[in-house]
Amino acid sequence: GGLLRAAARAGELALHYQPQFAAADGRLTGFETLLRWHSPLLGDVMPARFIPIAEALGLMSEIGNWVVREACRQAREWLDAGQRDFTIAVNVSPQQLRRPGLARAVADALQAFRVPGQMIEIELTESSAMENLIRVQDELAKLKALGLTLSLDDFGTGYSSLAYLKHFALDKLKIDQSFVRGLPEGELDASIARTIVSVGHDLGLLVAAEGVETAAQAEFLHAIGCDELQGFLLGRPGPAATAVSYFDVRPAARVAATPVQVMLPLGVTDTRSDPAMPAAQTVARVGSPWWEQRIGDAVLGTDPRRRIRVAQWLISALVYLGSFPVLWFGMPQDSGYGNLLAWGMFVAVGQIAFYAALRGGWSERFADPALTAAQIVFGIVAVDWGYLICGPVRGFALFPLLLIFTFGAFSLSWRRMMWLTAFALASLLVTVATLHDAWLGIGSWSLADGDLRMDLTNVLMCMILLPALSLVATRLSILRSKLRAQREALTGALAEVQRLATRDELTGLANRRHMQERLDEEQHRSARNGHPFSVAVIDLDHFKRINDAHGHAGGDAVLRGFAADAGLSLRTCDLMARWGGEEFLLLLPDTGGSQAQASLLRLLARVRSGPRGIGLPLTFSAGVTEHRQGELVSETVARADRQMYEAKRAGRNTVLLQ
Repeated sequence: GGLLRAAARAGELALHYQPQFAAADGRLTGFETLLRWHSPLLGDVMPARFIPIAEALGLMSEIGNWVVREACRQAREWLDAGQRDFTIAVNVSPQQLRRPGLARAVADALQAFRVPGQMIEIELTESSAMENLIRVQDELAKLKALGLTLSLDDFGTGYSSLAYLKHFALDKLKIDQSFVRGLPEGELDASIARTIVSVGHDLGLLVAAEGVETAAQAEFLHAIGCDELQGFLLGRPGPAATAVSYFDVRPAARVAATPVQVMLPLGVTDTRSDPAMPAAQTVARVGSPWWEQRIGDAVLGTDPRRRIRVAQWLISALVYLGSFPVLWFGMPQDSGYGNLLAWGMFVAVGQIAFYAALRGGWSERFADPALTAAQIVFGIVAVDWGYLICGPVRGFALFPLLLIFTFGAFSLSWRRMMWLTAFALASLLVTVATLHDAWLGIGSWSLADGDLRMDLTNVLMCMILLPALSLVATRLSILRSKLRAQREALTGALAEVQRLATRDELTGLANRRHMQERLDEEQHRSARNGHPFSVAVIDLDHFKRINDAHGHAGGDAVLRGFAADAGLSLRTCDLMARWGGEEFLLLLPDTGGSQAQASLLRLLARVRSGPRGIGLPLTFSAGVTEHRQGELVSETVARADRQMYEAKRAGRNTVLLQ
């Protein structure tokens, strides 16, 4: 403990950097930091050994702050060397999030080394965010205000992952390596990976995969739209002196072929007819220069969904801006430009109002937060006005109608599209009638009038084209609804398959197979980041007497009641499984042995006090042990099992810790 306290000040701690690459083109996007300790007395000490000690001594906040400063210092060094377009990801511990001051420490480090916040990524684990939700939300909001990227590590391994998407303003999901390991052969792993990518992209989040070790895994992840890849296949962790070499690795050029082939540095090829995935915008945002990100955030905002809405508005604004000189060029020179200036003022005021509503979030109170229908109506009025003032070449002023209706094809229902089509045709007829009203002195209602014939021809063409375009939009809307329903059905079916494959039918707890997978995953996670975990083997006392006295139905009711008590007593990150008969296995992530024993004693007290209707109080005997680095997880379970039998020999109704 004393050596560890002095390690950071003595320069014995160091960061290693593992590269991350864009799946689409092999471009380096950044690095994840991994902590290392080189002690003059102990030699190289792995995180699995010293991080639990640091947490027990309350040193993780101090060490974590050092990691943030070192990451910022290294970022500044690489920036000064001319490197650009990269991020550095830093893991935060539960202690750092629980204690105030993390955001302040990050802000000080960013300021001290003049590093843009967009270059630093904070990686959260589920255990980091598990406790004190309000404090965590407040701290993460402060970090977001600094411009940092927030990512959720090991996504998909916990029971509250989806809740985090609701509570926290995340930017990235990292598919846990336990799902990557079985790709592409494992059907369940493949389905889960596809679902995570789909959910992430639907929410406007970047999706990364860690633990990529084979070319087949990389190719599959690329094919399903995963945005970033990380793993031994692409690059092993190393000190900054060796990590800098990854900046010199250039992605291979795209091969000019149809369909497009994208070459990754590792030699993996991907073939897609349309490589422009929706998440590519997010990838570009993460990997673009900081000044581009600043401008983009200032104009479009930082909320992913709001950015899409404002970007769509920007397209229409550019069309209006380009239309102004075209109208000026096409107007008769003797007509004056007062009408054109009035049209320009109308368009400018309307576009500014739409931008303010979209960028400020005011539009989100409506059912159509993109204000698509309102913008289409505004565009129809602007087109009709332009048609009215444009003179002999006014026919070209109708062209923007096609673009205007295209926007609605992707978000509006077919009924609304039909109403908007009817409004556009009616307003155009009114415009033509106004243009040829005799009292204006411009023309008369005679088909011999060439101008009137031209205008009626324009109206007739619009009556053909606009309904046809609306029908196409209607078809797209129906297809979109079907795809959404199919995706929801697939997600529900996947969840049901996952439940049936991982749950004990009687108790609703995890089954033995699922627990074995989670134990293996927890062992790998502990080896990677040094977090401790404990396991407990539980056996209900005198269960045979219960079965003999009350039958199997009574025994089943007791098992279900015990499972319910466990669900109420344990943390959401803990996992209880029915191990066999009346035996249960409990996994407690990020928990030392003594803390695990305390949790089991609380559960025992709850079980003893609950009414059972079986004529005697229900108790259990349990053995608890903390996993030791380097041993097989089966050995950990065996030690807990031996302790459980020791508890039975000691008189039952107790929890023993090894």
